[in-house]
Formats: sequence, structure tokens, C-alpha cells
Amino acid sequence: MSATRMGCFVLSVILLTAGPAAANQPPGPQILAAEILMLPLMVLLSLAGGAYVILHALQPKRKARSVLPAAATVLAILVSATSGGIAVVIAAIFAALALQRGVQMVWWGFRARSADTKPPHLVQASPRRLLPAGAVLIVTTTFLTGMALCFAAYWPMGEGDRQKVFREFVAYQVAVGRQEQAKTGRVRYRRIDAQTPSQTSCPIRLPAAARVEYAPDATGFTLLLPPKTRFPLFPYNYLTSQPSYRADGTGQIRMIEVHDLDTICPSDGPVVARVSDAEIERMQQLLGGLDGCP
Repeated sequence: MSATRMGCFVLSVILLTAGPAAANQPPGPQILAAEILMLPLMVLLSLAGGAYVILHALQPKRKARSVLPAAATVLAILVSATSGGIAVVIAAIFAALALQRGVQMVWWGFRARSADTKPPHLVQASPRRLLPAGAVLIVTTTFLTGMALCFAAYWPMGEGDRQKVFREFVAYQVAVGRQEQAKTGRVRYRRIDAQTPSQTSCPIRLPAAARVEYAPDATGFTLLLPPKTRFPLFPYNYLTSQPSYRADGTGQIRMIEVHDLDTICPSDGPVVARVSDAEIERMQQLLGGLDGCP
């Protein structure tokens, strides 16, 4: 595809898809990064492999530069920033162009290396430059395409509601422990394992995806809150992170950033917050009126 045709094609895609852009969610930084990197990598590796010399030999009248493709590329990236759907489409177009160039370079490299009599356009071609540059372009473009596709459906859920339920659970247990200590001289907590209103009539329940571990004699508890949103496939999961929380009877809330759903915050994780005395006192005042709670 010539530069002019490529520019017209990208502009056509923008015009056809820009209409509903405002109704869609904007893309994440990983999609935009993949999209932005593809064509510059294609240009740099084409220069490194000597592809432009071959293209000029094939099309002697071909212009070295064209304003339209560059303008179309910049406009496409700007428009794609408004919609995840448009960003994926533009990334797929850029990937197709880059992969085509990479396959071309590898093909030219093999022909230049194996042919006894080189075609006119490959007389000055260097297989030692074309083959590695083309292979690197194919591999990097494939990686960036996978990144764009994996992050297209990756939208971590907001943590506000879960953190509120998390703090309420910890404050309730600390209030119960203090009440029991005042009565019996020994701290004991109450077992609550329900996560949804349909499972309990108690307004205090576990946050979504959380799990709680109780000591056998109910003298301790550990509340673990791993991420709720599934991560992209390996290795793309290491390009993002989500918080994983941990709390216990001390009222301290610990948190670390993780890259998968199986990693939990350790017992020595950094303390990022603490259930306040006001929250605990509020729960102490409500203990008698929390119907349905253990």
C-alpha cells in the first residue's frame, strides 16, 4: 500500500468511526502506547534494514515523504484517544501495515541471499540487514498488537465501594473485640463470611472477592482483599497493577500493588491506612441495633 493510499484509508476509517466516539470509553495508556509505537518502529527498522532503498528501486517516482500519511497518522491517534473501540481499529490498521513491511523485508532478505542473479531492486540489498530488521519488526509488532487487544477489554473496577465495605467490616470486628474484652477480659471476634445481601440479613459483610481467615478460637482474624478484575494475559499483566489489601484486629490496612489475582498482601506489607477511632466508636454504638449480625 502506497503512502497516499494508506493516508486516505486511515482518514476514511476515522470518518466512519468518529461518530459514536463520545459514547465509548477512552482507551487505556497501554493501547495508546502500542498504537503510537508501531509506525515509528516500522520506519526505524525499515531504515535499518535498507527497505527504503528497495522501495525506491521498485518505484523510482515514489516520493520520499508525503504530508498526507503523516497528517492522517497523527489525526488517527488523536481521534482514537476518545474511544477504546476506535483505538483498537487504528492499532489493527497500523499493525497490518507494519507486519506487511516486516514480511516484505524478510522475503527480500531471503531472495537477496539465495538468488544467484539478484533482481534489479535487490542489487544493493543486504540480507544481513534485511533479515534481522524484518524479524524484529514482525516480533515487536506482534507483541504490540497483542498488548492492544489484551488491554481493549481490561477495565479495572472502581475500588470505592469495596474499600467502604472493607473498612466497615474491620471497624465492626474491632468494635466487637473491644466489647468482648470489656465483658470477659478476652478479645474475641464474630464470624461473618457472607458477601451478598441474599446470604445474610446483617448489613456488615465481606467485600466482593474478599476472604477472611479466623483463628480457631475466634481471637484473631485476617481480612484479605485481592483484586477483583481479571488481569490481561501473561506477559501483559506486568504492564499494569491493582491493589491488594490486608487488615486484622489492629485496624491497620496494608496494601501492595500486584500483577495477578493470586498474590495477596503479606503480613508485613506497608500500612497505607488505619480504621479510625470514630469509625470504631460508631460501630460500638450500632452493635446492639445491627439486626441479623452474629
